[in-house]
Amino acid sequence: MGLVIMAMIFAIVLFPISIAYGSEWNSLLLWKESQSISVAIISDFNIDDKTIHTIKKTIESETQDNHEFFGWNQAIMFISEKTETNIPLLKLTSNPDESDVIIELSNSDGPKNMNGFTQYQIKNEKIIQATVIIYNFDKLNPEELELIVRHELGHVLGLGHTYNSFDLMYPVLNSDFSLISIFDLKTLSEIYTS
Repeated sequence: MGLVIMAMIFAIVLFPISIAYGSEWNSLLLWKESQSISVAIISDFNIDDKTIHTIKKTIESETQDNHEFFGWNQAIMFISEKTETNIPLLKLTSNPDESDVIIELSNSDGPKNMNGFTQYQIKNEKIIQATVIIYNFDKLNPEELELIVRHELGHVLGLGHTYNSFDLMYPVLNSDFSLISIFDLKTLSEIYTS
């Protein structure tokens, strides 16, 4: 009887977890050679300091929770050091004309069930520029904005969507999985070592 229960636990709990963390991505891209990727924020309305702080946090926060990261730069520095990989850092700038990435905050409705979208300009199979649109900005609270921007910046760095529903880069966002994971970072490391 004990053996049957152990087998059931494996089948119900451990097997899906192993499948999830062995999952694949729908697409992976690489940035042109660069030490940093400059990011500017634009909108049709005045952006308050709280919004700037929320977006800045997704880039620069040094907070981590059990090898899950709040900010992309801290996460990138962590995995770059562990794997000796040169992954470009994100750098917030106030000049959209000279930035590699534009984050556009929009109060308009996006396509159905979509709060954010990342579009790339690609040359020689590498990203040279990206635009992120955050839809329904006026309806988002700071935690939702942070989750959406963190997810979209994952796309900016070259990650597609994963089939792992327990991950930040899953296509349907879940506040229970809102941080940058080792799974995301190992994949980034593989992209930039190839």
